[in-house]
Amino acid sequence: MSDLDVSIAKNEGGLAMCEKIGRCGFKCHLCPVYTPNVKSEEDRVEISTKWKQFYNFEADPNNLHCDGCIQKNHGAGQRLHSDCEFRKCAENQSLNFCRNCENYMCRDLKQYLNEYAEVAESLMGLISDEDYNRHLKPYLQIK
Repeated sequence: MSDLDVSIAKNEGGLAMCEKIGRCGFKCHLCPVYTPNVKSEEDRVEISTKWKQFYNFEADPNNLHCDGCIQKNHGAGQRLHSDCEFRKCAENQSLNFCRNCENYMCRDLKQYLNEYAEVAESLMGLISDEDYNRHLKPYLQIK
């Protein structure tokens, strides 16, 4: 386990689950494109379709895989948003997470996170729990 993973014991079948949190606070371990969560090409096609439907975000299914923005070796791994401004900002300040910044929650991060919250709010009651948990929850700042 990476020293930057956040481990939280879960009482699900007696197993411990590792929560992987991105620099901005996204829950990588819940994200459908987090590499361990992608099981098939069909998964990638479904994710691409749902992201277009929910976020108006067009993504090539072949590019939907991510190892998370936090890596011990910063050059290692595949990132969905390799040019993420929040990851770059945190790295430039030698911070693991945006929440460690003296300017947390900056205007740009607040706006970014609010966009995801607004999408979730607009879809509440209109989508299945499965779609909510798979495509919205990973990007919300709630537990």
